Amino acid sequence: MEKEYGTTLEASLREEVYDMSNLGEEIMEEGIAIGVEKEKTRIIFQMDKKGFSVEQIAEVTGKTKEEVETVLNGKELTLV
Repeated sequence: MEKEYGTTLEASLREEVYDMSNLGEEIMEEGIAIGVEKEKTRIIFQMDKKGFSVEQIAEVTGKTKEEVETVLNGKELTLV
């Protein structure tokens, strides 16, 4: 901002601007993580429908057997 607008910022304001600029990145990363988990849930249901075992599904999705069973039993997993 100093170079672009010819103004100086106090240290606390600099920190706030830095934090705000990182906020968008954090939100984007969280959204991606949620999307990945939703896709894994979709894959779990597809694999179950095709007759794969819970163990096979867990191996492919990187989930534990308990997490796969939770999804298949209609319970909600915590995302992230």
